[in-house]
Amino acid sequence: MKLGWIGTGVMGAAIVRNLMTAGYDVTVYNRTKSKADALVAAGATWLIHRLPWQKRVT
Repeated sequence: MKLGWIGTGVMGAAIVRNLMTAGYDVTVYNRTKSKADALVAAGATWLIHRLPWQKRVT
């Protein structure tokens, strides 16, 4: 199953790692890409473009 996850701080990264361990294909996004680098190295996919709703959120 494919999942998307926004936010790869301490809690988000732990959840994503558990999801990947359980066999999920996870795509991640974080404002600061460096916080997602370890997850991408572990097999997560980085969401390259901004999400459509991000322009409206302040």
